[in-house]
Amino acid sequence: MRAPFLCRFLTPPLLSRRPRPALRCLVPLGLSLLLAPSVAQAQSFIIYGSTGTGLIYAINPVARTVSANPVFNTGFTGGINGIAWDQASERLYFAEGAQGTGGLYYWDRRTNTMSGQLLSATALLGETDSGSIHKGGYWYVNGAQGAGNDTLYRVDLTTLATTAFTNFDGTARTSYDFGDIAITANGTLYGHGNLVFGSGGDPGTFFKSSITANSSIPAGYSVSNYSESQLDVPNQQLALSLDEQTLYGTRNGVWYTNNLTTGAQTQLPNFTSTNGTSGTITFNDLSGNAALLPTPAPPGMVSGLIGIAMAGGQFGVMRYRKRRKGQQTDPEKMGGESSSANE
Repeated sequence: MRAPFLCRFLTPPLLSRRPRPALRCLVPLGLSLLLAPSVAQAQSFIIYGSTGTGLIYAINPVARTVSANPVFNTGFTGGINGIAWDQASERLYFAEGAQGTGGLYYWDRRTNTMSGQLLSATALLGETDSGSIHKGGYWYVNGAQGAGNDTLYRVDLTTLATTAFTNFDGTARTSYDFGDIAITANGTLYGHGNLVFGSGGDPGTFFKSSITANSSIPAGYSVSNYSESQLDVPNQQLALSLDEQTLYGTRNGVWYTNNLTTGAQTQLPNFTSTNGTSGTITFNDLSGNAALLPTPAPPGMVSGLIGIAMAGGQFGVMRYRKRRKGQQTDPEKMGGESSSANE
C-alpha cells in the first residue's frame, strides 16, 4: 500500500519503499502545525480601547484580560475618541481630543506607525466621540450635547469625502451625546447614548438603525423596548464580537453584554479593566468591531517547527538504514514479500 501522497512527497525516497505511516508523516505533521492555525486560534479576537491620555490597549473580553501595556501611544496626551477598527487594512481610525473634536488619524498595526492628519478638525464635523467602520467608510454621529444635531456622517476612507445623513433617526429628537456606535457587516447600527438632556441623570438609551448600502439613507431606526427612564444609566462604549453575535459594552472599567434586541445589559462577572499595574482603566471609547489577532508567528516558533519536522525526517532515514543493514534478503524470510511489492 502506498503512503499518502503528501507523506511520500515530503519524506526521503528510501522511506517510500516500506511504509511506516506514523513515522513518515512526522514531517507533514510538523508542517501542518506550522501552516494550519487551530480552530481556536482562528476564532480568537481582541477589541481595542482608548484612554483620555491617548493610549490604546487590547482587550480580550472572552478571556477577560487587558494588555499589560498599551499597544500604541498616539502622543495625544489630551486624549483620543471615536476609535474604529478596519480589519481589511488593519488600521484603527480615531479623532484627536478626549471628545473627538480634533482631526482624523489612524494607527497602522502592520507597521506600528501613525498617519498624519487625514481630515482637519474643521472637516471632521462635530464631536467625533462615536465611530465604526462599514463598507469602506468611517461612520460617526455628531455627539455634541445640546448641539441640535442628529446627523450621521460617513467619511469615505479612500477619497475622504464626507456624506451627511441629517435626522438619521427619523424622529423629533435633535441631539445626541455618546456613548458609542457599532455597525455589523450587514449594516445594522447599534448605539448607546444619552438622548434626553437636562432631566435627571441624562439616561443612556440603546437604539439601532439600518444602513443598507454605502450611500443609502439609514432606515428602520428604533429605540429598545426599554424606556429611557428604565435605562437610567451612563453611556456605554461598544464593540461587537468577531461573529457579531455579542455586543460588548464598558463604562467606568466595568464590562457588560447587551441584548441585541432589547438592549438589556448583563454585567460580565469577575472582569474590571485593569492592566495589573496601574489599577482600573476607564476606556473612553471602544473599536466598534473586533480585530483578528496579528497573524505572523514569532520567528522562533517558525524555525522551531521547521527544525522538528526536519529532525523527524532524519530520524526516519537513520532507522530505515539501520534496519536495512541487518535485514535478510531472502524474500521467504521477509514474509514472502519483495521490496518491489510496495512500488
